[in-house]
Amino acid sequence: MGFFDWLKGKRKEEDWEQGEADYEPAPIKRESLDIHNAQQRQTYVRNCCEQMKEATTEIDRSEIEYRLVTDYLTDMEEIERLPNNERADLNAYARKIVSLKTEQKNSKSQVGGMTDRQFEAMERMTEEMPAALEKMKKDEDFKALVKQDLQKLEGEKVSSQFRRRELAAICVNARNMAYISVFALMAAFVGLVIFQLVFEIDSRTGYLITAGAGALALTYVFQRYNKALNERRRVERSLNQIIALQNTVKIRYVNITGVLEYAYMKFHVNTSDELSYLWEKYLKEKAERAKLQETDEELDFQKREMVKVLRKLRIKVPDIWVHQVEALIDSKEMVEIRHGLIVQRQSLRKRIEYNEENRNHAKDEISGIVKEYPRYAQEILEIVSEYE
Repeated sequence: MGFFDWLKGKRKEEDWEQGEADYEPAPIKRESLDIHNAQQRQTYVRNCCEQMKEATTEIDRSEIEYRLVTDYLTDMEEIERLPNNERADLNAYARKIVSLKTEQKNSKSQVGGMTDRQFEAMERMTEEMPAALEKMKKDEDFKALVKQDLQKLEGEKVSSQFRRRELAAICVNARNMAYISVFALMAAFVGLVIFQLVFEIDSRTGYLITAGAGALALTYVFQRYNKALNERRRVERSLNQIIALQNTVKIRYVNITGVLEYAYMKFHVNTSDELSYLWEKYLKEKAERAKLQETDEELDFQKREMVKVLRKLRIKVPDIWVHQVEALIDSKEMVEIRHGLIVQRQSLRKRIEYNEENRNHAKDEISGIVKEYPRYAQEILEIVSEYE
């Protein structure tokens, strides 16, 4: 770049939008990527692969739970479409179970501190506990670690942005100093010419001194500008890498937050400590209720018989209904349970769609690079194969 071209160059305007420190990933603009730089190219492709892998794992998990919730809703529709005689038989079992549960409640009036609703809510989750509790605790710990990483990355990003603004200011100041130096140099030469022509003073020494001083000043300013410009480019590359890493961490944070929110909703708790408390309380209550052997055995018998009936009626998940028999004889209870299942399914669908969108975006990015830069296709496909 020539010296006078540098003096005439216009400062490039840059807009950097720093939004709120949320946890929604901000996609990197590919135009900020130097695709011909091997390290940047490979890092970018690997980040896309990591996002695809993370999203696929979450989609698989959510789809399993989604199918289970859908089976519950399908069973509900099947039960409501039963002929009157079959529904009457099923309701008879339900009323018998409700009656036995009432007797059980009366006989244990001084036993334990959990309500039937709390006890049965935990009983429905018996097969999932304590694995679900352990997983919830691990997920909470992982979320805290991911949040710390995000905060650290946010600090590094803010620091890099601040340094970039400083370097931009140095470039502007250097250009202004160059303009001032040129104008001062021209004024000095004009003055020397006037002295020589008007006053007939020998100004040759003045010309040499002025030219030397001007050259030194402009050389210093030009070197200062180039140094700041090079560092600014380095800071921008570093900032891009931070954003790439931050995107991957943000996706993990969003996913783990979604997993925890769904678990809290599913278990009707706010923290793993609360679930642990309820679980321990349930275990104690279960031990105390074991004393009510006779009533329990009769209740279990009726439940088994009801499950047999439900299986004959082709209900996919019959066991769950013995824990919510009130819904079979109370339409309001049935509506409430249906609403809860629909909310759970909507939550799962939202998680699936979110991860599908992220996976498709990452896939499109890789496909776009392969299409636009076929010379790197083999290298990119080899990286992708490592994640398959």
